[in-house]
Amino acid sequence: MKQYNIEILALSEIHWKGVGQEILDHGYVLLYSGEDNHHQVGVGLMMSPAAYRKMLKWTPINERILFARLATTHTKLSVIVCYAPTNEADDDVKDSFYETLQAVTKDIPKHDVLCVVGDLNAKINENGELLLDFALNNDLVVGGTLFEHKNVHKYTWTSPDGSTQNQIDHFLIARRWRTSLLDVHGYRGADGQSDHLLMIAHIQIKLRAQKKKQQNLKKLYDTDKLQDRKTRRDFCISLWNKFDALAVEANDSESVEEKWEKIKSTYTTIAEE
Repeated sequence: MKQYNIEILALSEIHWKGVGQEILDHGYVLLYSGEDNHHQVGVGLMMSPAAYRKMLKWTPINERILFARLATTHTKLSVIVCYAPTNEADDDVKDSFYETLQAVTKDIPKHDVLCVVGDLNAKINENGELLLDFALNNDLVVGGTLFEHKNVHKYTWTSPDGSTQNQIDHFLIARRWRTSLLDVHGYRGADGQSDHLLMIAHIQIKLRAQKKKQQNLKKLYDTDKLQDRKTRRDFCISLWNKFDALAVEANDSESVEEKWEKIKSTYTTIAEE
């Protein structure tokens, strides 16, 4: 992580049992969620000390899904790490996984920067589309298809015999935050002791400027005219007459706010005249 300047690293199939967090060398923290009794499956999220200090909460959903929410300068970042079942898995297992993933996604605040990352075991077709209904249903875009890179930097997995290469690890981001995603790139030189390659996404939070509502500006009166004796006298007489009329109409049941509104309205009306 330090070599590649990675703040947050999602891990799939880590084979750790149980749920917990570990403080590693140099202050890096690993959050993990796995099966209780088997060293299989498992997902994790490793964070730099700076990123860990910004974490608001994290939730180990199950051995295939982990959720974390972090604070950024202007908004919140929600990250879902997942490890999807393979196509060969039972339909019930696959359905259960995507139902749970959908439920987690649904509970995330709409204004958060939502990122879904991990081994989704879903391929990109010849048109550059992710064959995964989950992405379409949640208005997510696939980061690996948005940038022009050679195929060697898109493939994330190589079969044990080296004959097959596929792009099955993905970085998805909410469409409304698409412009905040600067690049997604595979790195062949990173040795993670895995048949999967390191994939790095660069994000820079960009906020749209909100249109300010046009405020009603207070009108400025030409008070210099009050230096003229006649104008000042006319102004005062008009005020006295108006306040005399108000005194006749005065009602003891009026509140302080109602009395103040009448006083303010009187000055404004006479100033306008």
